[in-house]
Amino acid sequence: MKDILLILSSVVMMASPSLCFLSNRVSYPNLPNEDYTLEELTRETILQAVATYLEDITVEHKPGDLTDLQPLTPSSLLMTHYTALGYPGMLVYYLRTKFITL
Repeated sequence: MKDILLILSSVVMMASPSLCFLSNRVSYPNLPNEDYTLEELTRETILQAVATYLEDITVEHKPGDLTDLQPLTPSSLLMTHYTALGYPGMLVYYLRTKFITL
């Protein structure tokens, strides 16, 4: 009985079209804004995980201080976190000279 169910489910899966995550918007320029790419999902998930981690390890943040930022970007996350710790100037200088332009 299990073998028959396995064969039937395999046939159904092969007969129906399968969907997957699209890699990024550059590869699919006509993708509607309502659809998410794998790159966007990964970025949002990493930002949420880092925001949750920073809220958990510092006493300066209450739950939601970082995870509810609008918009939640790497820049807004770092600025909010380091401002709460009391030294935003050093972070901005370091980021501007080493990595990105804010």
